[in-house]
Amino acid sequence: MKEPRITGTSARLRTWLVIGYALFIVYASLSPFSGWRAQGIDFFEMLAVPLRLTYTGFDAAINFLSYLPFGLLVGLALRARVGAAASVIIGLFIGAVFIFAGVTKIVDFQPLRFLDPMDFARDIDNYKILPWWMSVRLALYLPWLEIICGLALVVRRLYSGALVLLLALLVVFIGASFAAKARGIDITCGCFGHVSDQLSFTWHMVLDFAILAAMIALWLARSADRLRAPTNP
Repeated sequence: MKEPRITGTSARLRTWLVIGYALFIVYASLSPFSGWRAQGIDFFEMLAVPLRLTYTGFDAAINFLSYLPFGLLVGLALRARVGAAASVIIGLFIGAVFIFAGVTKIVDFQPLRFLDPMDFARDIDNYKILPWWMSVRLALYLPWLEIICGLALVVRRLYSGALVLLLALLVVFIGASFAAKARGIDITCGCFGHVSDQLSFTWHMVLDFAILAAMIALWLARSADRLRAPTNP
């Protein structure tokens, strides 16, 4: 199989596409550019303010679909610039993140004790998407799935399968979070359980999309490694 090559021109093109799409998002977010009023609070204080539900489910869906191409472009740009060593480092970091995310759903560190799985089941049920019996089963198995998949990324065994599972979990979680907010449901539990319940919805989404972009970059790098691998005649 012919080895795919990412030339300097294609790498620069992907970078400029990311920059152009980011500028488009800024333009769409700030338009109109007149009639703005100072609210008397700093930028970071504004991010911590509880989200007011002034948008509909249609707005949430359009925003999600609009940001999805941006994440794909970021992944493609990183694929052109992320080497093997960087891919390993990112994989170790993402693996550690999901191990921590799974552990925080099982163990409370202050004080140190095992958590009741029914508490996590109630957090899942709060999204009002799944029946109660399914929420209970997810509460029992999901934390362990995150830990096992995170370990797979760290030790690089069953790597592709673990990456696909974690990508699917994260995409479903992001979609469920937007759907819950659009319906006016207060979500207090994020990826890291109640360890991150002090973060606002905005910061939760910033964190989740950053992890999603890194995982897309890992998947693209993995796909490129498979294409470059020599094949037997």
